[in-house]
Amino acid sequence: MHLACTAYLTCMHTGDRSAEAIDAGAVLPGYEGVIVRDGYAGYGHLTDALHAWCGAHLLRDLKDLYEFEPEKQEWASQLAALLIEFRSDDKGLAIVDMMLMVDSEEIPQFRDRGLLRLQLRQFGGAIRDLEHYVKSSPNASDREEIENHLKDLRRIRASMN
Repeated sequence: MHLACTAYLTCMHTGDRSAEAIDAGAVLPGYEGVIVRDGYAGYGHLTDALHAWCGAHLLRDLKDLYEFEPEKQEWASQLAALLIEFRSDDKGLAIVDMMLMVDSEEIPQFRDRGLLRLQLRQFGGAIRDLEHYVKSSPNASDREEIENHLKDLRRIRASMN
C-alpha cells in the first residue's frame, strides 16, 4: 500500500514497491516537497523531492543494530533514546504506534507505549498496554516497576469513577 497525506487529504493505493507502482498512484511523480519514507529503492527515482527517513523505521533499524552487538553498538541505543527525547510525548506515542504496526510482536514496545500514555494522562490505554506487557513478559527485569505503575493507574482510574 502506498500512502500520501496532507493535513486535510489522504491518498492510498495498492501496488508492489516498484517505481512503476508508486507512479501509478499519480501523486508523487513531480512532487517537490518532503517524502517521509522507508528504505525501499522504489522511491529513488523521485528526485524532485527531499527524502526523509521514516522515524519508526529509523528507530527499528537502530534497535536492530544495537541488539546485533550490544557491547559495540551502544551508540545506536543512545541515538534512539536521543531521538525519542527530542520529540514530544504525543509524537513519541505516534512513533511507537508505527513501530507496533511494523512489528506487533515486539512486546517491549507495549511497555514504552504504556509509559508514554501514562505521561499523556491516557490512563485506560496505559493500563491496557502495561498489562499486556506484564502478561507477555513474566520474567522481565522491570516487571516490579511496571506493576507499581499499574497499581497507581488503577487507583487513579478508581478515583475518577
